Amino acid sequence: MYEKGVMVVASYQGNNYLGKVIDHDEADGELQITFMEQQHTKAGLTFKWPYREDVLWMSPDAILKEIQELKPVGKSKRAFVVSKDDQYLFH
Repeated sequence: MYEKGVMVVASYQGNNYLGKVIDHDEADGELQITFMEQQHTKAGLTFKWPYREDVLWMSPDAILKEIQELKPVGKSKRAFVVSKDDQYLFH
């Protein structure tokens, strides 16, 4: 099972999204995930936290992969990139 705070790629309505596990419902096994926004910038494909939280309860079956590391980019360091090995998940 995925621990709270773990970054994951989840599939939702035919698209893949990057998010963080924030809760786990023991009764039904679902995970509560807060999602990041995806952007295409000079730094390439980046992710940032939205102004309004985007949260869903999801089945663990929707999780495609756990992301080990996000690298901050830009002057403010509020945008992040995933490793080159993981970028294929978002195209």
